[in-house]
Amino acid sequence: MRSLLFTFLILLSQMVHAQTSDGFMGIMMGAAIPLGDFASTDYDNPQAGYATTSFNLTMDGAYLVNDYLGFGGAVSFSNNSLSTGDVKTNLERYVKENYPDAELPEDLTLISYDLGVWNHVNLMVGPFLSLPANRIHFDFRALGGLAFIFPPESEMYFMTDDDEFRTYRDNKGKVSFGYMVGGGIRYMSRKNAIIRLMADYSSTKTTIEITDYHIDIDLPEDTRKTEHTQPMHTVHVGLGIGYAF
Repeated sequence: MRSLLFTFLILLSQMVHAQTSDGFMGIMMGAAIPLGDFASTDYDNPQAGYATTSFNLTMDGAYLVNDYLGFGGAVSFSNNSLSTGDVKTNLERYVKENYPDAELPEDLTLISYDLGVWNHVNLMVGPFLSLPANRIHFDFRALGGLAFIFPPESEMYFMTDDDEFRTYRDNKGKVSFGYMVGGGIRYMSRKNAIIRLMADYSSTKTTIEITDYHIDIDLPEDTRKTEHTQPMHTVHVGLGIGYAF
């Protein structure tokens, strides 16, 4: 028992005090895959985000204080388009239920839409674990920090012989706390160039301030303000390159 404890202490000491200068910086591109409410298109769900799989760009790096442990950081930008068909269908339902005097045209192709996209930027730092196997490293990280959310705006407009109607939604997100956990494989060449494959789970929850403007030529302008909590869970999968130092 004593010999096992002594061996464990020696190994732990070597891990903590090994003076290796091992770190890297890189860039990755890939997909941002929405999950849960963020991907929901349910009209009756106020937290439905209508997000679809789109683009993610991540600039990140790490510095290892020994062969295994260190600190990592990441700046990631994600862009998630909307499920346009579902948004249009639910906007039409919203107008029918809340503005029955605004008669939709029989030919729905006469309705014009201007739909935005979800944009979010993450600034994260946290612990980093690397398990080397010759030139291949298995990396794991748990990062936390700030999430800047930019929700999409939406506009619906139509004009008939008897009516002209416009509804516009202005959304504003707040800076929130977010976290990211994930892992991947990093291959190092002899010239310090690296190739990486990573997958991260990213999560945040922000408050969305909503202002709805409804303009009908037959009625006074109607402005409604609400807010709700929007959970945003995504999986980022990317392939990238970098430089080891």
